[in-house]
Formats: sequence, structure tokens, C-alpha cells
Amino acid sequence: MSEPLKPGSRIVAAMSGGVDSSVTAALLKKQGYDVVGVTLQLYPEDKTPARKGACCAGADIYDAKRVAQSIGIPHYVLDYESRFRKNVIEDFADDGIRQQHLWGVQLAQTYYGSAPTRNYWVGCSTGGRHPRRPRSLPTR
Repeated sequence: MSEPLKPGSRIVAAMSGGVDSSVTAALLKKQGYDVVGVTLQLYPEDKTPARKGACCAGADIYDAKRVAQSIGIPHYVLDYESRFRKNVIEDFADDGIRQQHLWGVQLAQTYYGSAPTRNYWVGCSTGGRHPRRPRSLPTR
């Protein structure tokens, strides 16, 4: 069992720019902890989502930085845009394509009585077939 943190201990607070993380950072600071705020930048600066509350972009990063300044703690923005795109967005898309393949195999098996012998990737509207990062596609 680990010892509880004592006031004066450093705590890194993930700050989204929202109320919950801001209040948490402020309360920890008030209780005497050495609080450091961090925000993950998940989108390129020039393509930040326009809607308010689209975490970890534009206005939210500014809000987190402003709150950190007002409560007197340092704040850092960590650029996780490429990692987020690769490990979350692209992985999600790849899994969707994989699942469509499996459904297509099941549909062909049911309709034709046998599994397809070729694997066609969903192409674009111009007629080309552009696979994303292919993964091994299981037969079941």
C-alpha cells in the first residue's frame, strides 16, 4: 500500500479547459500541492474543431492556460496530434474497414453459399481502390 501524498508534493493535473479539471487544479493548489497543468493538443492548430467544448484544441487550450495563470500554476501544452491521429483516429478507421470486410464475407457466404475468393477494398467515387493500412484479415 502506498503512502498518501502530502501537501507540497508535485501533482500533474490534466487540464481540458473545462470546469472539472480547472476546479480540481485550483483545489489541489489551495490544499498546498505543487500543481502543474498540462493539456494535450490533439488537433493541428489550423484545423481545430470550431464547436465549443471540442476538447484539446484552440479555445479549450487557451481556457486551460488562462485558468492555470489565474490560479498561479505553470501550464504546458503537449503536442499529441500525430499520436492521436495514428493510434486513435486511423486505428478506429482501420477497425471499421476490417469489420466491413468480415460482414461482407459473411454476407457472400450466406448469399452464394461460399466465401469470396478475392478481397476488394472499398474504393473512392472516382473508381480507384485505395486501401488503408491493410491488416491481416481473418477468415472468420
